[in-house]
Amino acid sequence: MLSRLNGLALLAGTALSLSWSLGAHAAGNPADGEKKFYTCYGCHGVINYRNAYPDYSVPKLRHQHASYIVAALQEYRSGERPHATMHAQAASLSDQDIEDIAAYLQGPEPTKPTTAVSGKVPKQVTACVACHGENGVPQQKDHPVIWGQQLGYLFFQLRDFKSGARKNEQMSPIAEALEHDDLMALAQYFSKKPWPNLQQPHAPAEMAAQAKRADTSVVCTSCHQEGFKGDGTQPRLAGQNREYLQKTMTDFRTGARANNPGMSDFMKAVSEADITALAAWLAGM
Repeated sequence: MLSRLNGLALLAGTALSLSWSLGAHAAGNPADGEKKFYTCYGCHGVINYRNAYPDYSVPKLRHQHASYIVAALQEYRSGERPHATMHAQAASLSDQDIEDIAAYLQGPEPTKPTTAVSGKVPKQVTACVACHGENGVPQQKDHPVIWGQQLGYLFFQLRDFKSGARKNEQMSPIAEALEHDDLMALAQYFSKKPWPNLQQPHAPAEMAAQAKRADTSVVCTSCHQEGFKGDGTQPRLAGQNREYLQKTMTDFRTGARANNPGMSDFMKAVSEADITALAAWLAGM
């Protein structure tokens, strides 16, 4: 009898502990979690998206219980749960970051920005083409192509320039002057343009081979997808300006660009020579 009571007490204690654990992980801040999660949309926000390597369907995360998300991210961060891309993404997350992301994912569906353009295209388009080119070919080699770039990526970069999460002497004051609705209008306007051919040469065979080895080590296509044409919030890299690609990857590596911690971790995992090779290889696609 005593043994049975002890067993029941242990079971009740375990259930109470589990119940407390499941509730404890909802303490994160969903609003902060939404901001921290946005880079994850590149894989988890694409309907029916399959990871390029290893090949499997990317899981649905919305409305997963917060305690599961916390446990999974902690395991990815520690390496206990193996997955190179997820480890790189989770490695830079603090305990509070993980709690915030879990709280956001557990909550109701967020209100997504409308993709409808209201009224005329913002006058700031004129300022954009002054640098990014009237025909989509940028005036300077270290400026990015934005014609035909992914809608979600353009929107998020404008948002980050506006908020200060991403800094640039030219872009920051332009974005700061934009209204929130202008961000989507501009993103939609440029995303619908055809991607220009910059006539950049293919990387030499030896450099291309080095780039492919670097790509294999960090699995760039897990986000940027086959052909490096991007999707959703993940940008197209194929055919982008070589100088811009090299500067961007270097800035992620050094921390000069800090609006995507996952990319910073990836770029710290490759050498400067690898970055040079990747830039030449991607630009020549």
